[in-house]
Order: sequence, then structure tokens, then C-alpha cells
Amino acid sequence: MRTIEIEPIQVAIKNAKLLSTQVTAQFHQAEEWREQLINEGDDAIQAFLSLHVEIDIQKLRQLIRQAQQSRKSGRNTGAEKSLFRYLREIIR
Repeated sequence: MRTIEIEPIQVAIKNAKLLSTQVTAQFHQAEEWREQLINEGDDAIQAFLSLHVEIDIQKLRQLIRQAQQSRKSGRNTGAEKSLFRYLREIIR
């Protein structure tokens, strides 16, 4: 064990922590966008589109509509989760 170089192990640990931090930040960003898109509607959609022009706007609008309807009805239909998953794919 005394002949093992510790530096590569330290670098690997540091990289793993950095990756974990990035994944957590993306997760929170997707949560925040989901809330904004559901609550604010078109203004939030335009702001999101300005950052992510490559998305399928029809799919995004459909997912937002479904999540809004789910919230209004008080039933958990999984629509908010679907919107969240779609946003996470885009934000990566």
C-alpha cells in the first residue's frame, strides 16, 4: 500500500464529487423550470425557449397543459413527472 500513488485516487474522488454536484444542480434547475412553466405559462415558455431552441415546442406545451390540468383536478396523473423528465433531458 505504501507504493500506491494517492494522487490519481484523489483526482477520481474529486471528479466524482463534481459530477454529483452537477447532476444535483441540473435536477434542481429542472424542478424550478417545471414550476415556472406550470405556474407562469407563456412567459416562462418563451424564456425557456430562448435558452433551449432545439426542443419540440408542441410536446412541451402538451406536457405543460397536462400538468396544469392535473394540478387543477387535484389528481396525481403523473403529468408533472413527465414534464420534469422531459425538462431534465433538455437541460443536460
